[in-house]
Amino acid sequence: MDSLTGELEEVMEREREHAEQQQKNFELELLKVTRISDEEIQRLTARLRKEEDRRRALFTQVQKLRGAFRVMCRIRPMSSGEVLKYKLDNGELHGHPAKLTIIEDTTKSSRESKVTNWSTYQFERVFTPEESNADVFSEISEFVQSVVDGKNACVFCYGQSGTGKTYTMSNREDVENREEGIDYKSDGIIPRVRTMIFREKSRLAELGYDMSLAGCCYEIYNNELRLLKADGKEKKTITMNSRVVEEHDGLTTLNSANDFDALVEVGMKSRHFGSTKLNDSSSRSHFIISLKTKIRWKDSSNVVREGLLNLVDLAGSEGTRQAGTTGVEFKEGIKINTSLSHLNRVFKDLAAGRLPAYNENILTKFLQRSLGKDCMTLMFLMISPLKIHWPTTKHTLQFALDVQTAKKADQPSRSTKVAITKSSSSKLPKVPQSSRSKR
Repeated sequence: MDSLTGELEEVMEREREHAEQQQKNFELELLKVTRISDEEIQRLTARLRKEEDRRRALFTQVQKLRGAFRVMCRIRPMSSGEVLKYKLDNGELHGHPAKLTIIEDTTKSSRESKVTNWSTYQFERVFTPEESNADVFSEISEFVQSVVDGKNACVFCYGQSGTGKTYTMSNREDVENREEGIDYKSDGIIPRVRTMIFREKSRLAELGYDMSLAGCCYEIYNNELRLLKADGKEKKTITMNSRVVEEHDGLTTLNSANDFDALVEVGMKSRHFGSTKLNDSSSRSHFIISLKTKIRWKDSSNVVREGLLNLVDLAGSEGTRQAGTTGVEFKEGIKINTSLSHLNRVFKDLAAGRLPAYNENILTKFLQRSLGKDCMTLMFLMISPLKIHWPTTKHTLQFALDVQTAKKADQPSRSTKVAITKSSSSKLPKVPQSSRSKR
């Protein structure tokens, strides 16, 4: 019995030793596989980083070809009223600008023949009333990507009151249970920028980068720059000589999409709005969101690249008689028009090769960096297609001409021509009221 017990113990001991050896062999194999996997992951990650550098270089070349300063136009849809007749020819290829031809009026000559006066304006692109905010962002997204890639960029909307600037820039579709990372049809530029930036942050994290984001909201009200705090504190009035204009000391770290939403919400609630005959919710100040990105290697404090994006919703130019403003609203309108006139003068100076007087107005001082050679800038013009608004629309389109001329003076190699053609003809080709472009 004892011998049988001894034999069983020997068998069990051999089985235990065998099991331990098998376990060691398995652990060695697992370690070898893990080491190979780690090396493979590192190799693939390094390859992806090289491809990312290549993508950035190619993307930058494409942006240089398209031009650092672009001017686009959006025609607001109208449900009622007599509409201007216009013809649209959207250029499909680089160097072929979009042409917007507007019939101003039709008169009779001394011989009773009809003479039609018409003007043609050129842009990088014209968005028709049928096109959505998603179509608009297809162009804006290139500027956002450039900021992530380490550039400075500015997008600002300009036009008369009631032409849809705030809708284009700031609208957020009101839906229940919004899904994170999803853009909805009527979402404007700012909500879509939010989605894209945090999507890029996740993509770069997979390549071993850490992207930090900080932002702040400003408004320029009655020629004063005001920092709109995201933490709900009182607004801080900043003078033209303040270092905040140059250094963006008011930036708040945005760790999540919720932080971004809170920043914009406080800014929009703090911004000045008012009611006029042209617009029940008229912007009475220029609204700016500044976003700064910094990209580092993970576990490193060294900044690889950084970018700055300014999103500017300019208050609309308005005729005081049309707007029907009095008192405070009248004074606000005068300040708005004055600041826009200064901005117009800056573009004229740039076109003439003169040094612009940026410091004469807080709006132009703030935008000075956004109009420099090292910044990508998009001027987005909003116009009304109604005949009753034509005098103001014509003024807006003339502003576009000044911007285009300044752009040409700064970028003589661009093949896009500057642009306004005036003509009178008794044989103008048939012009439809609208012409939707497909790009």
